[in-house]
Amino acid sequence: MYCDLAALADSFCRVYGRDRNVILLRFRDLYRTPGFYGLAVWRNNFPVGAVVGNIEQTDEGEVYRISDFWVVPDERKRGYARQLLNELRSILTFRGVNGFYSAVTEEQAKILGEYLGFTENGTLKIMELR
Repeated sequence: MYCDLAALADSFCRVYGRDRNVILLRFRDLYRTPGFYGLAVWRNNFPVGAVVGNIEQTDEGEVYRISDFWVVPDERKRGYARQLLNELRSILTFRGVNGFYSAVTEEQAKILGEYLGFTENGTLKIMELR
Protein backbone atom coordinates (compact mmCIF):
# COMPACT_ATOMS: atom_id res chain seq x y z
CA MET A 1 0.00 0.00 0.00
CA TYR A 2 1.44 3.37 -1.00
CA CYS A 3 0.83 6.52 0.96
CA ASP A 4 2.46 9.90 0.36
CA LEU A 5 2.39 11.03 3.98
CA ALA A 6 4.26 14.26 3.28
CA ALA A 7 1.66 15.35 0.73
CA LEU A 8 -1.16 14.38 3.11
CA ALA A 9 0.48 16.43 5.87
CA ASP A 10 0.74 19.42 3.54
CA SER A 11 -2.93 19.09 2.62
CA PHE A 12 -4.01 18.73 6.26
CA CYS A 13 -1.94 21.77 7.25
CA ARG A 14 -3.53 23.82 4.48
CA VAL A 15 -6.88 23.20 6.18
CA TYR A 16 -5.95 23.36 9.85
CA GLY A 17 -2.78 25.49 9.89
CA ARG A 18 -0.86 23.09 12.11
CA ASP A 19 2.88 22.43 12.33
CA ARG A 20 3.76 20.24 9.33
CA ASN A 21 6.48 18.27 11.12
CA VAL A 22 4.16 17.40 14.00
CA ILE A 23 1.40 16.32 11.61
CA LEU A 24 3.84 14.28 9.52
CA LEU A 25 4.99 12.40 12.65
CA ARG A 26 1.35 11.84 13.63
CA PHE A 27 0.48 10.50 10.17
CA ARG A 28 3.52 8.19 10.25
CA ASP A 29 2.32 6.75 13.57
CA LEU A 30 -1.21 6.38 12.25
CA TYR A 31 0.08 4.69 9.08
CA ARG A 32 1.87 2.09 11.20
CA THR A 33 -1.20 1.43 13.35
CA PRO A 34 -2.76 -1.99 12.72
CA GLY A 35 -5.81 -1.74 10.50
CA PHE A 36 -4.76 1.58 8.92
CA TYR A 37 -6.82 2.52 5.91
CA GLY A 38 -7.17 5.81 4.10
CA LEU A 39 -8.34 7.33 0.84
CA ALA A 40 -7.51 10.64 -0.83
CA VAL A 41 -8.76 12.72 -3.74
CA TRP A 42 -5.91 14.09 -5.83
CA ARG A 43 -6.00 17.06 -8.19
CA ASN A 44 -2.93 18.38 -9.96
CA ASN A 45 -0.67 15.96 -8.02
CA PHE A 46 -1.93 17.22 -4.64
CA PRO A 47 -4.37 15.56 -2.20
CA VAL A 48 -7.27 18.01 -1.94
CA GLY A 49 -9.13 15.83 0.53
CA ALA A 50 -8.67 12.66 2.50
CA VAL A 51 -10.09 10.34 5.11
CA VAL A 52 -7.68 8.34 7.28
CA GLY A 53 -8.15 6.05 10.22
CA ASN A 54 -8.00 2.44 11.25
CA ILE A 55 -10.16 -0.63 11.63
CA GLU A 56 -10.69 -1.66 15.24
CA GLN A 57 -12.01 -4.91 16.62
CA THR A 58 -14.83 -4.44 19.16
CA ASP A 59 -17.09 -6.87 20.94
CA GLU A 60 -19.69 -6.08 18.27
CA GLY A 61 -17.38 -6.67 15.31
CA GLU A 62 -15.05 -4.48 13.32
CA VAL A 63 -15.55 -0.72 13.17
CA TYR A 64 -13.60 2.01 11.42
CA ARG A 65 -12.42 4.93 13.52
CA ILE A 66 -12.00 8.04 11.40
CA SER A 67 -8.96 9.88 12.71
CA ASP A 68 -9.02 12.72 10.18
CA PHE A 69 -11.35 13.71 7.36
CA TRP A 70 -10.86 16.92 5.39
CA VAL A 71 -11.19 18.76 2.10
CA VAL A 72 -9.10 21.86 1.45
CA PRO A 73 -11.26 25.03 1.47
CA ASP A 74 -10.85 25.97 -2.22
CA GLU A 75 -11.99 22.47 -3.28
CA ARG A 76 -15.12 22.22 -1.13
CA LYS A 77 -18.69 21.97 -2.48
CA ARG A 78 -17.59 19.57 -5.24
CA GLY A 79 -18.77 16.40 -3.56
CA TYR A 80 -15.32 15.15 -2.54
CA ALA A 81 -16.24 14.49 1.10
CA ARG A 82 -19.29 12.45 0.11
CA GLN A 83 -17.29 10.62 -2.56
CA LEU A 84 -14.55 9.73 -0.07
CA LEU A 85 -17.04 8.53 2.52
CA ASN A 86 -19.09 6.51 0.04
CA GLU A 87 -16.00 4.80 -1.37
CA LEU A 88 -14.66 4.11 2.12
CA ARG A 89 -17.97 2.60 3.23
CA SER A 90 -18.23 0.48 0.09
CA ILE A 91 -14.73 -0.96 0.41
CA LEU A 92 -14.75 -1.52 4.16
CA THR A 93 -18.30 -2.85 4.39
CA PHE A 94 -17.34 -5.43 1.78
CA ARG A 95 -14.40 -6.39 4.03
CA GLY A 96 -16.73 -6.89 7.02
CA VAL A 97 -16.59 -3.55 8.81
CA ASN A 98 -20.02 -2.87 10.29
CA GLY A 99 -19.70 0.67 11.62
CA PHE A 100 -17.87 3.98 11.34
CA TYR A 101 -17.27 6.58 14.03
CA SER A 102 -15.26 9.69 14.79
CA ALA A 103 -14.65 11.91 17.80
CA VAL A 104 -15.45 15.43 16.59
CA THR A 105 -16.04 19.00 17.68
CA GLU A 106 -19.56 20.50 17.71
CA GLU A 107 -18.88 22.22 14.38
CA GLN A 108 -17.56 19.03 12.79
CA ALA A 109 -20.53 17.07 14.14
CA LYS A 110 -22.90 19.50 12.46
CA ILE A 111 -21.15 19.10 9.10
CA LEU A 112 -21.01 15.30 9.35
CA GLY A 113 -24.67 15.15 10.30
CA GLU A 114 -26.10 17.68 7.84
CA TYR A 115 -24.10 16.71 4.78
CA LEU A 116 -22.89 13.15 5.25
CA GLY A 117 -25.60 11.34 7.21
CA PHE A 118 -23.78 10.73 10.50
CA THR A 119 -25.93 10.61 13.63
CA GLU A 120 -25.07 11.06 17.28
CA ASN A 121 -25.18 7.77 19.11
CA GLY A 122 -26.10 9.41 22.39
CA THR A 123 -23.75 7.32 24.50
CA LEU A 124 -20.17 7.94 23.39
CA LYS A 125 -18.47 10.66 25.40
CA ILE A 126 -14.89 11.82 24.98
CA MET A 127 -13.06 12.24 28.27
CA GLU A 128 -9.71 13.95 28.50
CA LEU A 129 -6.98 13.97 31.13
CA ARG A 130 -4.15 16.47 30.81
